[in-house]
Amino acid sequence: MKTLHVNQENLSEVLQSIEAELKELDQEKQYKTMLICDEILTNQIQHGDYEGKKADIKLDLHVKDTDAKISFWDNAKKFNPLENGEPDLESTLDDTELGGLGIFLVKQYAKEIRYNYKDGYNVLEVTV
Repeated sequence: MKTLHVNQENLSEVLQSIEAELKELDQEKQYKTMLICDEILTNQIQHGDYEGKKADIKLDLHVKDTDAKISFWDNAKKFNPLENGEPDLESTLDDTELGGLGIFLVKQYAKEIRYNYKDGYNVLEVTV
């Protein structure tokens, strides 16, 4: 298992490190895992409400056999992205509200996804 601390300045390096850890997975699983990591980490950085606290964002990555399990942690205000409604996929892009498509893709690509709030941290566990 590898734990990585994430912030705006090192996001690109973190994503490269994740990609290097996924080499034993097939290309489709690598792609899905990278999209999920990029989406969730970007959302944690850009949209997390840290209520004046210094953001503490980290992820635990575990690759075993044909699966990747990623636990995303942040100390932002309690927020369960799984409770968001489904986006309207029938609307045109101009009529679509911003937000929601990223977590929708995460849900589509994940084998399993769970949310928990533990010790002041949002914890999103995703298995790809």
